[in-house]
Amino acid sequence: MSNQEKLAELFAVLHPALFMLEDEYFVIGSSALVLTGVETNAVSDLDILTSWADADRLKLLWADRRKASHSPENALLFRSNFARFAFETMDVEAMGDLEINRGGSWQRLRILDFMEVPVADHTVRIPTLAEQKRIFLLFGRQKDLSKADLIK
Repeated sequence: MSNQEKLAELFAVLHPALFMLEDEYFVIGSSALVLTGVETNAVSDLDILTSWADADRLKLLWADRRKASHSPENALLFRSNFARFAFETMDVEAMGDLEINRGGSWQRLRILDFMEVPVADHTVRIPTLAEQKRIFLLFGRQKDLSKADLIK
């Protein structure tokens, strides 16, 4: 199954809960790359950037899927209202009010430019390719820099 097909299958399951969110949310990371047509390795999870309150809402809606023992890597680089959920197709990570540590100062990740793409009969917001590149460079890890290099 291709990354596109996996995401379509996953969004068919996620949409009822995502429809209940009160604030804007964005798909970021490898999944956003795939949704813009950029080929990448197998996508292992779906990253949802949302508000603190909506991350709490997802924790309630998907409580039976929550991987309570999972803690995000790079706690010194990232902080958010975080949770990881197990779905059949792939895991989903919710990051409420994600912040990045740059030089000892925390800055909230804001999506400055986005587009809407159709997925499984629904519309999903993702950063534009230029914005995705900015985010990958801001994150600065090797895996993120490699993804930034995929964007022409």
